[in-house]
This record gives sequence, structure tokens and C-alpha cells, in this order.
Amino acid sequence: MTFYLLVTLFISLTPMVACSSTIYDLRLWNVDDYFSATLSNVLGSDQQLLFVNYQGDSGYVDITNSLSAGINTIHLELINYGSGWTYSYDFRSNGISIDTGTCGLAGSVGCTDGDPSGVMSGVRFSKDIQVNIAAVPLPTTSLLFSAALLGLGLLRKAGNT
Repeated sequence: MTFYLLVTLFISLTPMVACSSTIYDLRLWNVDDYFSATLSNVLGSDQQLLFVNYQGDSGYVDITNSLSAGINTIHLELINYGSGWTYSYDFRSNGISIDTGTCGLAGSVGCTDGDPSGVMSGVRFSKDIQVNIAAVPLPTTSLLFSAALLGLGLLRKAGNT
């Protein structure tokens, strides 16, 4: 019973880190008018990752250190202030696109050109990208726990002899 309680305590107290062998990056470009990416995870909600204004290009930005073990939600949002709107984004894992999208060409062809259907200002595009990062215990914590179990075993053995 004591061993079970120790293992349960270890699992609940062990600091977990995101597996660092994968590099995640994000690019926003081809923007008309304002494109942003925010992050929500166990570390907090609505952490600003990137924002790009009209015809801007963020380039690929490494966001790996912003991600935490568990579920991470990257929220993309395009806001338009009138007339046409456009966007492009690319989310990559180790240089391979895992979610990408584009619509229109900033300064030229908007996403709704020829569509007289209504309001052009406000949020025109919104998308959530979810990434589940595997958690791994910190090596030093595992080493300390193993040493503690060994010590308890030796104490128990010494008490029984």
C-alpha cells in the first residue's frame, strides 16, 4: 500500500515537460487587414504568438517554447476594416506543413471579390489548430524518485533483519 501511495504521489508531483525533439513554427502572410495567432494551454489563455498587418509577412517563427505538454490550441483570427480581405498561414512540424490555408491576394484579389452578400468589416476568418504535445517527466525527478525508493527499500530491509 505504501509503495502504491508513493507511486501515485510521484506521478502527481512529477514536473512534465513537452518533448523537445519536434520544432513547431508558424507563418502568417498575405494579410488584408490584420491577422493574429494566439495560444491557449495549461500555461494560460490567449497568449499572443504573432500578428501581422496589411500585406505583412511574419516569416516562419519558432513557437516550440510557447507550447506546453498536453493540448495546445492556436487560434487564428483575421480582422478586416472594410473592402476586401485576404490571408495565408502555414503551421509546420519539423519543416513539414501540417495545417495551411490561403485565400485571395492582398492588394489585388480579395476572398469575396464578386460576392455582394454583405458586411466586410469585423472578423472574417477564424480557425483553431490543436496540437497535443506528449509529456515526459524531467530526468532529474525520475532519478531522485528512484533513489528515494531504493532508500526506502534499504530502510525496510534493515528494519526486518
